[in-house]
Amino acid sequence: MVTTSPSATLDLSPRVRAALACPMCRTPLAGHPDGMTCPACGDRYGWVGRSLDLRPPRAVRAAVEFDVGGAAVPATTAVRPLSPRRDSRHDPDVIRWTSRELHGARMTPALFTHVPDLPPGGGMLVDLGAGSDVYRRLLRSTGFDYVGIDADGDVDLLGDAHRLPLRDESVDCVVAISLLEHLRVPAVALAEVARVLRPGGTLIGSVALTEPFHLDSFFHHTHLGVLTGLSTAGLVADYVSPTTDWPASHALGEMSLFPGLPRIAGRLATTPAQLAGRLWWKVGRRIGRVRADEAERRILFAAGFRFVAHRP
Repeated sequence: MVTTSPSATLDLSPRVRAALACPMCRTPLAGHPDGMTCPACGDRYGWVGRSLDLRPPRAVRAAVEFDVGGAAVPATTAVRPLSPRRDSRHDPDVIRWTSRELHGARMTPALFTHVPDLPPGGGMLVDLGAGSDVYRRLLRSTGFDYVGIDADGDVDLLGDAHRLPLRDESVDCVVAISLLEHLRVPAVALAEVARVLRPGGTLIGSVALTEPFHLDSFFHHTHLGVLTGLSTAGLVADYVSPTTDWPASHALGEMSLFPGLPRIAGRLATTPAQLAGRLWWKVGRRIGRVRADEAERRILFAAGFRFVAHRP
C-alpha cells in the first residue's frame, strides 16, 4: 500500500531527483506533493515508508538482441585475479570490514577501489539491489550522490532492475553486489545498466556460481556467463575474478550442509576437503594426472565471481 511521506524527499538529492524517469515510458518524472508523476503516461508514484515506489505499475515488454554465430565469447584478458586500483581516491578503511560486509561473493576493499573518482561537479552512484543498505556508508564516502534501489525493503527507491526508473546516461557508477543470480532475466537488467550509465561509466558487482539455491535465485553465472552478459549489453569487462576468498566448499558448508550453524562451523567442517583438494592439484600436476593450470583451478574452486566493467 502506497502511503504519503513528503518529508522523505529530503533523502533524494536534486541530482537524483532530476535523473528519475517513468519506468513505463522513460519520460522524466515531475514532482507532486505526494510523490512523482509521469507527464506522458499520467501514472503517479507515491511513497512506501521512506521509499519512493517507482516499480512498473503494469507489465511491460523488454527486448534484448543477441549476436549468434562466430565466437561464443569475446576474447579477453579480463578473467584474472582482482587487483586494487592503485590511483583510487577512495579509502576502504572508512568502515570496519566485518563478516557482514565480506561474507560470500560480496564487496571487498579491492573491489571498492574500482568505484571511479568523483568527476568535477559531482556525479551519481546507484546501489542496485541495495537490500539492507550494507554498503550505504561506504559508497556515500566516495562523494557521489548515492541512491539505493531494490525491489522491496527500506531503500531510497523501490524499482525493478529490469526497468530502471532512471534517465538515459544519468549515472556514473552502478554497484550490483550479489544481484544477477536473483533476477529473472539478467540480460535485460544488464542492458538497463548500460542504458543509464554515462559513456565511460563503471559497473562493479559480484555474482554466485556454486552457491546453493537461495533467496529465489534464478541464474548462477560462470565466468563465461558474466563475459557474455556484459558484452551483450555493450559493456566492456575489465575484471572477471574468481572469489578465491569464498571457495565452493565454504559456500556448500555454510549454506546447505550445515545451515543455521555459525559460519565458522561450516567453514571448519569443509576446510579439510578444501586443503586436500589443493594438495591433490599440486601432486596431480607433478605426476601428470591434472593438466589444468592455476588460473583454471581458481575458477573451478570459486563459489562466484566479482567483476568490473565500463561503458565505452
